[in-house]
Amino acid sequence: MPKIRYIARVFSGMRFKKLNSLMTVVKEKCGQSKVKTFFDLLVCFFRYGSGYYDYVMFGFYDLTAAQRDTYLTRVRNKKVCELMNDPAFGEIFDNKLLFNERFAHLLGRQVLSAETVEADKLAAFLSDNESFFAKPNRGTCGNGIEKLRTSDFADAQRVLDYVRGKNLPVLEEVIVQHEDMARLHPASVNTLRIVTDRVGSVTHIAYVVVKIGTGGGFCDNSGQGGVICRVDEKTGKICSVATDDYFHIYNKHPDTGIVFNGYALPMVQEAIALAKEASAVVPQTGHVGWDVAITPDGVVLIEGNDYPGTDLCQLAPHYPEKQGLWPYYKRILSLNRSKRKMKEEILQETPTQEESDLKPNEGKSGIIEVDGVSYQRLPIRTHLITDQDNIVYVAETYGSPVLSEAGDILFISEKCVACTQKRAIPMSEIKPRKLAVMLSKHVMKTPHGIGLGMPETMECALKECGVLRILFAAVISVIGKKIFRKKGWFYAVAGYKARSIDGPCHNTIPPYNHYVVLGPRKPDLVAKQIKERIGYDAMIVDINDLEGQILGVSSKSIDKQLYARVLKDNPLGQDDQQTPMGIIRRV
Repeated sequence: MPKIRYIARVFSGMRFKKLNSLMTVVKEKCGQSKVKTFFDLLVCFFRYGSGYYDYVMFGFYDLTAAQRDTYLTRVRNKKVCELMNDPAFGEIFDNKLLFNERFAHLLGRQVLSAETVEADKLAAFLSDNESFFAKPNRGTCGNGIEKLRTSDFADAQRVLDYVRGKNLPVLEEVIVQHEDMARLHPASVNTLRIVTDRVGSVTHIAYVVVKIGTGGGFCDNSGQGGVICRVDEKTGKICSVATDDYFHIYNKHPDTGIVFNGYALPMVQEAIALAKEASAVVPQTGHVGWDVAITPDGVVLIEGNDYPGTDLCQLAPHYPEKQGLWPYYKRILSLNRSKRKMKEEILQETPTQEESDLKPNEGKSGIIEVDGVSYQRLPIRTHLITDQDNIVYVAETYGSPVLSEAGDILFISEKCVACTQKRAIPMSEIKPRKLAVMLSKHVMKTPHGIGLGMPETMECALKECGVLRILFAAVISVIGKKIFRKKGWFYAVAGYKARSIDGPCHNTIPPYNHYVVLGPRKPDLVAKQIKERIGYDAMIVDINDLEGQILGVSSKSIDKQLYARVLKDNPLGQDDQQTPMGIIRRV
């Protein structure tokens, strides 16, 4: 049942004219009197936390009590957002300029800030685009967006004067959408709304819908006259009729005549993969609705909403099975609670260390001198890191208590990061092909690691890098050894993905002594996320007793070559030492 304070706020904001119009809709749909609807609305609010929009959108007037109880209502959705999302990170999603900066690698188009853009950069943008979108920095449902033609302005300064005067600081290139998306309604960029729920390192998909414009408008939002269809995430096809904000139902598009149910949308799986990737950028915000556009060249991210409403999902025409999303979210919230409880238990079982507790691993030196400067390396003991962990939280849990001086840097083993990304593969699950067996026989094995000298690790290299690259690298390696008497050309050609594959060895803590561990994904991004959480610079490193390299850094100012030398003797220990991370401090 909703809290009293929330109830008071809901009733104080109630629009009785709108309530009356919605009760009229119910009467038209099922013949139920307004009096009965009014009291049923009250019952549903107190029992299920539903508002009057929920009542009509979900078709509560035609559902049993048991069916109604399966729906994600406005009160329940508020609870999901509160439990899944850290409000400290809400500004990233509310502020479009900040969002575009954080998610720049996923946008796939030119975006500028009219607040800070330089004149020559804006002039180049205008010369490349006959038209562009100007958007308010805050807002939802497509409100306030304008599509502007470059030819309507004498020069770049006139553009700036206009957009600044109308408070439209977000300038974006117009997206050219895939022909199968344009066929639905060519005037608007029709997008997928994909809602993700991230728990730990696992991202779940709640639902997928497609938003389609109508009437020649450039917005696909239902709030701007667009329509919505449910999408089967497995087949990539529309699996319902369309509906709009006025509860009309359309079997085919009112303008283009395209029949909705069964229409195959392009690249739905790629769009889902993009949403999952985006969900890892700000893991503190677990419940997000992503708008994704489909272009001829691939999928691009439009925006993310950290308070996705209930007005796009569970709509009565879309859910003839009369089963809502609340059972799914009860499971997600249970998983989320379990993750928090697991984290608390880990902290109890493996107490965080005080700075005075840190000491070098046995046989390792705590201090090294490089270019006349002394650096202290303090390894940090953790619990056994698995794919159930979030590396950002792990770094915060163990790193924050011991990071105390300006200039401290947290460094983390790449294997530790990869394990949290599900990049550790049991040997029993790898089935090497004949090519992998043959190639692995020609790899030189060293005491410092097996590298690609076994069929299982070579098979992973073939999958990670591609057969042609590995074969080409093998040929170049032979040329280097036989003709020029040079070693190391194989990895120079095969690249980082091949070089970072670690095979099992005796001095690795179980169960990873029976795993192949691939290189971590996006180490720079991981390092930046960690810095945002702990307030100190971070590095993702690949070091062993032979050499070391810095894979990812949180800041461009970090000298990778310098710190590779600082860590060259590998002060960490991943056997029974259980120290996959540490801090570097100048002394």
